[in-house]
Amino acid sequence: MKYLLLSDVHANIGALEAVLAHAAGRGWDAVLFLGDAVGYGGAPNEVLDRLRGLRPSVSLRGNHEAVLLKLANDPSLRVAPSYEVTKTHVDETFRR
Repeated sequence: MKYLLLSDVHANIGALEAVLAHAAGRGWDAVLFLGDAVGYGGAPNEVLDRLRGLRPSVSLRGNHEAVLLKLANDPSLRVAPSYEVTKTHVDETFRR
């Protein structure tokens, strides 16, 4: 069985598409996603949609997803320095 192992995409849709294009020539039976779909890059929703479309057999929550969920669920934390890093992703991801 061949696995496509993905991690640390960090909202970079261009990089994800490049990796998927490269991997397409090799084929795979299942996708495993090891976390950090969001963080840093400017396309969190596009990356999440693309990853969902791959229907990973395993999808782990990375530390960036953990921070995003904490900030989304507890507005009092939005004064923390880490909020500045993920603010755009909180706004974009939960606006849907």
